[in-house]
Amino acid sequence: MIADDPYIAKDACEAIDVEYEPLPVVVNPQAAAAADAPVIRDDKENQDGNLIYNWEVGDAEGTDRAFEEADLVSRLQLHYPRSHPSPIECCGSIADFNRSTSKLTVYMTTQAPHIIRAAVALVAELPEHMIRIISPDIGGGFGNKVPIYPGYVCSILASILLERPVKWIEDKTGNLISTGFARDVYLDGELALRRDGKILGMRNAHARRPRRILRRRPAQQVQDRPDALDVRLLRRPRRAPGRPRHVHEQGPGGVAYRCSFR
Repeated sequence: MIADDPYIAKDACEAIDVEYEPLPVVVNPQAAAAADAPVIRDDKENQDGNLIYNWEVGDAEGTDRAFEEADLVSRLQLHYPRSHPSPIECCGSIADFNRSTSKLTVYMTTQAPHIIRAAVALVAELPEHMIRIISPDIGGGFGNKVPIYPGYVCSILASILLERPVKWIEDKTGNLISTGFARDVYLDGELALRRDGKILGMRNAHARRPRRILRRRPAQQVQDRPDALDVRLLRRPRRAPGRPRHVHEQGPGGVAYRCSFR
């Protein structure tokens, strides 16, 4: 909706009746990887799942050998939850297309003006040297102001069609609803450790089944009998107040223990 006044535009939007067709959803990577999960990008040809890509770096054979020779294999699962950048200043842009010069000037709250210019050239069907992206000081970005949002595109196309400057300013509600969220990462890693604490290798625990099982042992037994167990304690630095501290030990016969105590 384009109007001379933002309040007129908001009133006009209330007169629009939108019909939504509910679609199947997935809310986390585990659900997306399930065999019966709906395919999110069903618009892509030959897309039969939600896997984006496989990425492997390093020496696979050397890593396997390090885990075979390790005194202890320690596994840790982490979840970095979904977060919102929530900048003080929301997204916004002013697009000004000059028909006489065929030049487009866009003021916008972007963190990536050069990338934006390349993308705008494709949308506006203008060569890059005819586009000027001006990114002044912005009230926070945190990665939130790198993508190209629909509001940018709408203001640019509207300016080209109307041959006048068009402003789009996002309100806080729109920012919270439409801004790209960050992370929501699930990590599952393994370390191949030597008895003296040296790290021999690391890998994604999903890639292969662990060769040793981390078993739980009461913390008091470990504290009372460290010499009898012939262990070397590997303490994890920095822990939140009141949270358990985890210690990994290597016991006799190659049996690994994972103990938690406060």
